[in-house]
Amino acid sequence: FYWSTEHKDNLLLAMCDCTGHGVPGAFMSIIGHNALNDIINHEEISQTSDILNSLNSYFYKSRKESKNTVMDSMDMIICHFNKQNKTLNFSGCLQQFYLIRDGEIQIYRTDSIPLGLNIEGDGFGSENIILQKGDLIYLFSDGYPDQFGGPRGKKFKYKPFRELLLSIYKKPMSEQHEALRKTMLSWRKDHGTIYEQIDDISIIGLKV
Repeated sequence: FYWSTEHKDNLLLAMCDCTGHGVPGAFMSIIGHNALNDIINHEEISQTSDILNSLNSYFYKSRKESKNTVMDSMDMIICHFNKQNKTLNFSGCLQQFYLIRDGEIQIYRTDSIPLGLNIEGDGFGSENIILQKGDLIYLFSDGYPDQFGGPRGKKFKYKPFRELLLSIYKKPMSEQHEALRKTMLSWRKDHGTIYEQIDDISIIGLKV
């Protein structure tokens, strides 16, 4: 699921991919969405790492109190965009995102720490990026690159996904959406074989 809100005249945006499917995944989505709203409304936030560390504690305590042995969690990335100085502060766990600038793609990765399994240690960090007019940011789940299809029934994979974004990033967002949709549909129905969609697919594109 995605989550967004205005915070002190700035944009907060999160892309969250729950590890559970079906009912567990839906349940985790509801908990995560409500927890993010609660953190923003009741805690003092200065960095996205504050949000992620609070969310980590929330999930950890909830699991302990309910004695839940199920290890469902969320892979996520959360961004804070300052509209005035065009800076992007971000944190995350087990996620990455892309920035396209002047025809080149930059990969930003987040912490490789599962959410809600531990509250010891240094916690989650954050990073700042100075953006430029015309920059494009792409947040996404692993559903698109992990989808099976093509002539050999293999995963789409990340490199072709990046190449696809580089081939369409100059188009209006509505046309990019359609190109992504048609490419994936063609990939799943290659050579007469129809491959079922194996995961949720989420892609968010933002242009500065």
